[in-house]
Amino acid sequence: MSGNLHFVGFHGKAKIWLHRYIICNTCDKRGRRTFTINVKRKTRVIAGAKITFDNEGFLWNAKDWTEEIARILAAEDGLEEISDMQWRIIRFLREFYFYYGRAPMNRDIKKEIGLSFMEMEALFPKGIRRGARRIVGLPNPKTCSG
Repeated sequence: MSGNLHFVGFHGKAKIWLHRYIICNTCDKRGRRTFTINVKRKTRVIAGAKITFDNEGFLWNAKDWTEEIARILAAEDGLEEISDMQWRIIRFLREFYFYYGRAPMNRDIKKEIGLSFMEMEALFPKGIRRGARRIVGLPNPKTCSG
């Protein structure tokens, strides 16, 4: 499914969900805040399961993730085998995300894992933001551009 959705105003958790896909943040004729969001999804069959991804290859639903899917996504990114340290980071990212409802900051990862930011970045071919988060099944880390 692809296309643009239009959302006017704020509505509790909806604002948080829409935040990832904001393209334009403006006001309508009545002065209400208006968001235009871009929703592009594609479905693939991975490890026998039908999984939905966004247009940049991030899982649409973090709960669809399995360790087998992580291995497949890692191989697609050029990581043939996931080391113990990488699994430690992967598990921490997932636990943190499901506990706090957001991805951890780099300092949170550094504090838990005990590696410098550069050491953590080097563990994943595309770094923490684009590599580890994709393998871990967390939402796309896009920021607002409006």
